[in-house]
Amino acid sequence: MVNQKARDRNPCSNSKWSQDDRSVNFGYTSFDINNNNRRLKGRNYYLEHASVDHIQKHFDFFEAEARALLDLGLAIPAYDQLLKTSHAFNILGSRGFDGVTERAHYFGRMRRRSCS
Repeated sequence: MVNQKARDRNPCSNSKWSQDDRSVNFGYTSFDINNNNRRLKGRNYYLEHASVDHIQKHFDFFEAEARALLDLGLAIPAYDQLLKTSHAFNILGSRGFDGVTERAHYFGRMRRRSCS
């Protein structure tokens, strides 16, 4: 059963339709089912289908963008770009791209940007 806290996050939890959905889906709302399906598809993408070449290019682009934003004195947008580099780094890790030395190299690149 879905806990009450999860139901409270559903923006349609008070509508007539979601009440009907709960009875048909054994206590699960369509929001719960769709959200779980979305997470599974995202996980499959990251673990099986993400292009390592494209993700590397994304990492390079986000890093360059963060550097340019820091040069302009825009710290908050640069921080957003650094978060994107971190996400790209994690995707590369989930795809098994990075060995020990590659991982240290990419991590060092992120660290240099964050300490700028």
